Amino acid sequence: MKHSLLMVNLQKKHVSKGEKSNKEISQNRLEEYRQLRAEIRTYLDRRSQNSLFSITITLGVIGVGFQFNNYLLFFAAFLLIVILWFDEIRRIRAVFRTAAYIEIIIEKSLKGLSWETLSQKHKFQENHIGRLISNALYPVLAFLNVISGILILDNDLNIKLYEKYLIFLAQIVLIIIMIIYSYYVGKYGSKKELNEWGKILAGEK
Repeated sequence: MKHSLLMVNLQKKHVSKGEKSNKEISQNRLEEYRQLRAEIRTYLDRRSQNSLFSITITLGVIGVGFQFNNYLLFFAAFLLIVILWFDEIRRIRAVFRTAAYIEIIIEKSLKGLSWETLSQKHKFQENHIGRLISNALYPVLAFLNVISGILILDNDLNIKLYEKYLIFLAQIVLIIIMIIYSYYVGKYGSKKELNEWGKILAGEK
């Protein structure tokens, strides 16, 4: 009798510890979810700040560059825009990576959390052309700086015509490369990160 009661108490304690452990895991997952969502929000806020900064730089350089007839100002602005553009793509990849982790790791382990899982099925996610248009700020700003710089170079008699064409062509090629890279990340970035986390969970990495 005493042995039976002892076994029952041990089982109750074991179940109680298991329930407590599961509750702690759920709480930790929920806190992790909140932190990761906040991290995504930070990425998006930084994106807005960089966009505003890029517009301000471009407008300022256009105003000053033509006044002083200085091509180097436009070229420096162009390089800065490309750097910010690359940073923008890097941040988008980070958002995809975080969102994929939330979807595969957290939302599958916690009931009631389904934003990332359901949002991937939304038709907006398949509108890659619309996404490309909505992310057209950096290519437009880069192209504005290129055209403005070429207008300055056109009046510079010390630079030969073929050199002007080479400068223009090099900048246009860089813009095209960045557009392709941006489109690739926008179209395949989310699926790629989901696959990467899937491989990690499967023990392939």
